[in-house]
Amino acid sequence: MIRFRDVSSILRGRTILDSINFDIRDGEWIALTGGNGSGKSTLCILAAALRQPYSGTVEIDPAGDYDIPVSIAMQNPDSQFVTTSVKREILFGMENIPLSGGERKARLEESVRIFRLGGLLRRNPHTLSGGEKQMLLLASIWVMNPRHLILDEPLTFLDRSARESVLEAVTEHFHRRGKAVLWATLSREEVECAGKVLCLEDSALKEHSSPDHFFSNEPAGIVVGKKGGSVEETHCRPAGRGGEAVVELSDMLISYPESGFTLEVDSLRVRRGEMVGVRGPVGSGKSTLLAACAGLLPPDGGSVRIFGQKTVSEKDFQAGRVAVLFQTPEEGFFAESVEEEVALGYRSFYGKRGVENAVREAMEQAGLDYETFRTRAPFRLSQGEKRLCALASVIVLDAELYILDEPSIFLDAGAAGRLEEALRGLRGPDRAVMIASHDIGLLRRMTDRIVTL
Repeated sequence: MIRFRDVSSILRGRTILDSINFDIRDGEWIALTGGNGSGKSTLCILAAALRQPYSGTVEIDPAGDYDIPVSIAMQNPDSQFVTTSVKREILFGMENIPLSGGERKARLEESVRIFRLGGLLRRNPHTLSGGEKQMLLLASIWVMNPRHLILDEPLTFLDRSARESVLEAVTEHFHRRGKAVLWATLSREEVECAGKVLCLEDSALKEHSSPDHFFSNEPAGIVVGKKGGSVEETHCRPAGRGGEAVVELSDMLISYPESGFTLEVDSLRVRRGEMVGVRGPVGSGKSTLLAACAGLLPPDGGSVRIFGQKTVSEKDFQAGRVAVLFQTPEEGFFAESVEEEVALGYRSFYGKRGVENAVREAMEQAGLDYETFRTRAPFRLSQGEKRLCALASVIVLDAELYILDEPSIFLDAGAAGRLEEALRGLRGPDRAVMIASHDIGLLRRMTDRIVTL
């Protein structure tokens, strides 16, 4: 059991959690939800004993019949990787608990099968796709056999097939073996898997006896998705002539010899005035394709032309004309405030003139209130708020080509709506936008056509 008793957490003078009381009992599956910035990640970190509360106590029962008391999968898998290969990453945790060599080998082989990591064992974890990284993180936790499992939005980078596989794995190999599961999520489908629901709002915690009870009393703008996991969708727009080609791929080949992965694209054109979606399963090459279309990844064969210029090396990236939002933009933050972070790119191209108004407009378009967030440290934001801050930092550039890799991840329902408004604001006759996403509903609502890998 994990016990929270009068737990409060304060960060830079701001109360995140206020006098929280609840228990995570052995064998329970609890969904933890709440809007962006409500404190879900903070509560998960406290439950995993990675941080002490400002006041109150968090008590965690010892491992007992398991190997370790508690383990956590955080939102960004890269932050937890410590080795240079998938195999070493899985073995690393087991080296810190008393297991025989035979048991370590057996757990390694079983985890590779369960989490579908075959063929990746020699890869550097940081070179995997977002979905593969999350699968590796869960495999690394599974082999350590924790009594309590803390999951902070673990399905964020996964497509539907992989999400279903992870849900099944957590059910079969964690929950049904008596482990407690605390699952932080913004997805209705994931909330419905739980036995009970905890909801954070205004620093307080409200407990719901069941998902049905939660949904009948749900605060607006938190959970994403309709009942039963369905999504309201509209068709993509009818094909139009569009403007001149901004991106042209011809017989493009990009390969990674260490993994055997190859991406081949016979022909692809993205024209001014278009918004193009990119979809495909985990590991299909969506991020690779976007990097090539941005001019950040020269092809091994064929050609990539951006604004008519052939991409030969990374030096051909056309900064200012091309703006890129990566899957984990917080890795590139280094300013002390949100205002400064958003202003960095603008100043590098346009100088100081008009910077305040440009930053204010970009933040408001991205769904971040300027006065509320301007002085906040970007590193201290929630994952969803970091995503909106990064979006503002590319919106402010007024680029001709926007490349957005999974822009909707980590966003609650309200922020997801603001994101779609921001994307509508990017549409224009002289601008092209490419969006990679597992959210087929988002792509069908926002884009003119969808490229499937």
